[in-house]
Amino acid sequence: MKNRDIQALRGVAVLLVFLQHYRGRLPTPNWYFDIFNYAAFWGGVDIFFVVSGFVIAKSLIDRSDWGVRKRLSFISLKQFWYRRIRRLVPASWFWLFISSVLSIACVSITNGGMPSASITSAISAISATSNFYWSWCITGFHVGSSCINPDFNGIYWSLSLEEQFYIVFSLMAFSISSRIMATLGIVIFALFTILGLFYLDQAFSLIWVSRPHGMILGVFIACFYPKIISYIRKRSKINVILCTWCAIFLVCLVSARVELRLSIPTISVLSGFIVVLALRGDGISSGVFGSALQWIGDRSYSMYLCHLSVIILIREVGFRLNGVEFVNGNGWGLFIIFFLSSLVMTFLVSDISYRYIENMRLFSFSKRQPT
Repeated sequence: MKNRDIQALRGVAVLLVFLQHYRGRLPTPNWYFDIFNYAAFWGGVDIFFVVSGFVIAKSLIDRSDWGVRKRLSFISLKQFWYRRIRRLVPASWFWLFISSVLSIACVSITNGGMPSASITSAISAISATSNFYWSWCITGFHVGSSCINPDFNGIYWSLSLEEQFYIVFSLMAFSISSRIMATLGIVIFALFTILGLFYLDQAFSLIWVSRPHGMILGVFIACFYPKIISYIRKRSKINVILCTWCAIFLVCLVSARVELRLSIPTISVLSGFIVVLALRGDGISSGVFGSALQWIGDRSYSMYLCHLSVIILIREVGFRLNGVEFVNGNGWGLFIIFFLSSLVMTFLVSDISYRYIENMRLFSFSKRQPT
């Protein structure tokens, strides 16, 4: 049974990413730009990382495939990868195709219309090397020459990082127990934090796109789940809810106000704290708003995959009908219309993607929901 708070937390994370990516792509008032002087929303990705590490490790422990004195068997390793591929690939490749087509067809976004570069970026996504590819493109100033605009296919950097984590984690689980994994994970966390202090100087640098902090903390939380959950259940519900929202608010503040080399480990620790609080299961998922967050959380993977394509498509339609000044406007009226329409359209499209692509209902060979 899914943890309702974890699902709601996924909803919060993807909404933060949407708020981050809306800026400047559709009509944006000055006050929206000004918010980013004090708070940013890219930390939603790091919340996803912690959730991902926790859910993957916890699923193996719950299946008794892996534990304190048990390594992952070869059969369990194969089953793990079958579940991951079945869960992630259909929607990922579908939206990769849509985004690649948009990159060739759209004229309202600069540095598009390069089929060979679009194909290269798609190959990097399929091969789980997109994070390294976009690091090379952005830090090497190759966008516009060898690389397309990262608005197309750029989101696959984080998915590639997660896939690389799945490879490393599953092979380590095949070799060592969860107890050793937890200890080794903290060492790796510390190592990457130290490396970041010296080399993490800009977004999409090699260290930035390789950060394992959140996923390591997620695995650590899963390894010590029984002890953590017994403590969290003793806390009052209202305190858990208040602490969760305060920590989410701090993630947004740190994303904008703290130096990058320090913000990554700080956001990861805050995200880990948020996931720990979510283990209770009846916190931020409570009430009508919590139910809405759960609904979004169920569709968060598809929403993450499709939201930029939806935003770009709406921008393209507005551009072709009324020109660049229309889609780059900063008036309140345009902002409300475009923000709400892009958000609602993203919800609708992600729901369709979730039901028929992500859950593989379009495929006759399987009608069961992936776990």
